Amino acid sequence: GLVQVGGSWQNTDSRVRQATQTWMQQGSTVDASSTGSGDGGTVVIWSDLSHPSGGTIAQGALLARGGSAVGDGGRIETSGAYLLAQPEVIDVSAMRGLGGEWLLDPYNITIGGAYPGEISETTGANGRLFESSSNGSRVAVQDIQNALDSSENVRILTGTGDPSQGGNITWEPGASLDYSNSSGKLTLDAAGYIQLNSSITTGSGGLTLKAGAGFAEVAD
Repeated sequence: GLVQVGGSWQNTDSRVRQATQTWMQQGSTVDASSTGSGDGGTVVIWSDLSHPSGGTIAQGALLARGGSAVGDGGRIETSGAYLLAQPEVIDVSAMRGLGGEWLLDPYNITIGGAYPGEISETTGANGRLFESSSNGSRVAVQDIQNALDSSENVRILTGTGDPSQGGNITWEPGASLDYSNSSGKLTLDAAGYIQLNSSITTGSGGLTLKAGAGFAEVAD
């Protein structure tokens, strides 16, 4: 199955109009899982990356599981110039197949502990769904841990255009990651730089770092 909210996968389908803001709230579910034999589907929660004043919040359950009899996990994308990824569940696992992929695609992103800011609903004349007290995109390391523990792949892709203007991945101190018992793969693909301030222990799927600005910094 295919579910597209606010845009298409990496904006590859021009027929799908892009939202300025997309907010998937807690308690909501989008499910494109296979129910028998077959691969999981595709789920997209998107907002237009060219609108820095917009953004995407993903707080519900996102599911694209492979079939119970046979089938690989599907793929889930959460993207926006501003992205707050706080999913209650991300599941692209497969009981009898390969795990799928969770793709996060903001402009810049910080990986760390709990979200320090606040989200408030607004119905003002500007047509915005929400306001945030934090200007930067964010995902909790625990959500990445949960996905990798299920042998799912996680790919964080940042930035568009000129890498000198941003597209960075910052991994905060005190947010270590250990998926040594998993076959899932973690990919950090930044148009700008990658700054790692916590330890990452990989499993058989490995870790890939790509830094368009030419460096990935690892703190002592």
